[in-house]
Amino acid sequence: MSHRLGRRSIAGLASLVVLWSCTSDATAATQAWHAALRDWEQTRNPAAYGAWLAIDERFPEGQEAHRRIREADRLYRDGIARVGDGDPRAREPFEEAVRTAPMDPRLYLPLARAFRSQAELAPDNPHLFIRAAEYYRKFLTLVPDDPDHDVARRELEELDPESAQLAALDVPATTPTLPDDSGFLSSPLAVASALSA
Repeated sequence: MSHRLGRRSIAGLASLVVLWSCTSDATAATQAWHAALRDWEQTRNPAAYGAWLAIDERFPEGQEAHRRIREADRLYRDGIARVGDGDPRAREPFEEAVRTAPMDPRLYLPLARAFRSQAELAPDNPHLFIRAAEYYRKFLTLVPDDPDHDVARRELEELDPESAQLAALDVPATTPTLPDDSGFLSSPLAVASALSA
């Protein structure tokens, strides 16, 4: 009888350990979600994407973070396409995307290229060149191990040799940025304001 009771005790103890572990993981997911959301809402830190992506999808907070990332990704890509087309309403999907979730830092490269192509069509608009260089630098800084890193650095060098030299040294380059209507600097919301400048 004591042998059987021992097995039940061990099984009960194991269940408690699993329950504690799940509760601990759920608590960690909740805390990670609140911290990541607060960071994004308060700072619009472009590196926030990684914090959102790291939230465990086994829990409702992680599911919500990942759902919002997917939705924002669709909107950011739409905005990038609109920038590339010179659409003056390109700002609209970025406004909605920023309210939804951070941008995948890998999208800074197509965004830089979209601005560069618009800058080539409107060489008298320096804001387009500034934005292109800014987004190249963000891509190079935030995604240093991306397979397109060296190509992006060469493209930046053609556009702004000084920035490319700083990026090669892994020194964050700064560019004067123009505030957008929402009050954020250098955010994806500022994207389309350069198109109309």
